[in-house]
Amino acid sequence: TAAAVSTTATESITTASIGESTAVVGVTDASESITTTTFGAESTAAAVSTTATEPITTASIGESTAVVGVTDTSESIMTTTFGAESTSAAVSTIATESITTASGGESTAVVGVTDTSESITTTTCGAEATSAAVSTTAT
Repeated sequence: TAAAVSTTATESITTASIGESTAVVGVTDASESITTTTFGAESTAAAVSTTATEPITTASIGESTAVVGVTDTSESIMTTTFGAESTSAAVSTIATESITTASGGESTAVVGVTDTSESITTTTCGAEATSAAVSTTAT
């Protein structure tokens, strides 16, 4: 329940910040009010927790998220899961390809599970992050 959640990632995952929110491939939550996002484990806020099965990356588009193989360009999306259920206006599909990232505006796209978003609270991937800038390595 703390601000930092530590779990273990089993696949190569990358994250991209969208505005003031965080998007995580395999475990994605583009909600602007998200607090924590975990990988393959529990989430303690508005995040959705699922297990990543493919090495995928995300690309930010305005206030929405676009992912090849797992795509959602809805601006009103709250939560999107990969290979599982979707709980809002999101579109949930299974990603099957390895893609790269592109960033634009105030969002950050990184490969290898990196998040340099200035507004992100916590994002973990096989480690624990508590600072505003999160940098981890996917296994």
